[in-house]
Amino acid sequence: MRIKKYKVYPDSCILISWITGEERINHEMDGVRDFFDKVERGDATLIVLRNTMFEEVQLRTPESAEKFRLLMARKGVELPSLDLRVERLASELRDYYSQHGSKQLHLKDSLHLAAAIHYKVDAFYTFDNGSKGGISLLSLNGNVAGYPLLVCKPPFTQSRIF
Repeated sequence: MRIKKYKVYPDSCILISWITGEERINHEMDGVRDFFDKVERGDATLIVLRNTMFEEVQLRTPESAEKFRLLMARKGVELPSLDLRVERLASELRDYYSQHGSKQLHLKDSLHLAAAIHYKVDAFYTFDNGSKGGISLLSLNGNVAGYPLLVCKPPFTQSRIF
């Protein structure tokens, strides 16, 4: 019997924070490190759209570019290409929030969320609280335009603190 791996779609802010070694409050980076440790051990699968990721990740140094390249070559990383089904779902999500919300869903956010829904991930990890003017992705936890999706910050184990 094959055991199902935990599938996660990390928002670009999660990947960027890990690649650049960003410091964050409230042990948020511990959750990021826990997630990437799980991918490394084969306990989790990272899924991210190939087309959007390479545009969004700003590789500031040769070291971060190499770290990103090595991450993308890992066994537990899936890089599907953007396809028509994901684009249609992203358009549906943007339309829904333009009709039902006071803030717009940014194009890249809609593509990431649509891919997460389409590929049936177990969780969508993000730090996006809407501080850049769009919808807070964290506020969509459990219900993304009628689609069930766990949207949260990467959880961490208490043992990492000590």
